[in-house]
Amino acid sequence: MTAQAPIQFDRASGTLEGANLWERTAALALSTGSKISQHFSHRGYNHCANLLRRTLPARNIAVRLNEDAVFEFPYGDGYWSKLLNRGYHYEDELELLFRGAVDVDYTLIDCGANYGYWSVLVSSRPFGSHKVIAIEPSSQNFSKLANNALVNGDRFDVIARWDGLRRQGNVLRTSDLLSDSALLRYTVGGSMRLYKTTRLKMSGELYDFSDFPDRYVIHTAVTGAF
Repeated sequence: MTAQAPIQFDRASGTLEGANLWERTAALALSTGSKISQHFSHRGYNHCANLLRRTLPARNIAVRLNEDAVFEFPYGDGYWSKLLNRGYHYEDELELLFRGAVDVDYTLIDCGANYGYWSVLVSSRPFGSHKVIAIEPSSQNFSKLANNALVNGDRFDVIARWDGLRRQGNVLRTSDLLSDSALLRYTVGGSMRLYKTTRLKMSGELYDFSDFPDRYVIHTAVTGAF
């Protein structure tokens, strides 16, 4: 069976195309739910959206983020459907950073790219059309990441990586990277108890890419149960 064409949604104008009556009703529910739940950090939104998704046909929605960026994901996806709320900005602090670096010459290495939201945006013209290498170890997420590279003209490279200290994976046939490309990951971390059940965890990772002898990326994270 041929897959249905994606529903089209333009965040700038709010136009929704290619959706039937039930899908339009669901879009209103998803958008309204985000507007309400954003006042308490979208708690419960993902669960409710994923329940609604079970009633929807299996198809994608293509969200136009700007005039040069289209981001596709399964319609009703609990994590990404917040984009139907035009007032919602995903990781707005990162958006401010990337917008402020439009004229800076850099390559984004998007580790854990998921479906490729930042890869799509950073490689678009309003964000400076920067070179992007997107890395995603999950096979399910990787297929959606590769699709987003395709619908945006294959303008960024996609690599699948697998768990382990030294990783190797597949690359798109259109990529200049090698299928035996690898990286080394060095991780250091610590954990401390602040109060009773509250624990603060800190970690840092250094990625050393064999394809780029002079390129490194450092990922740091601070997490805690608060």
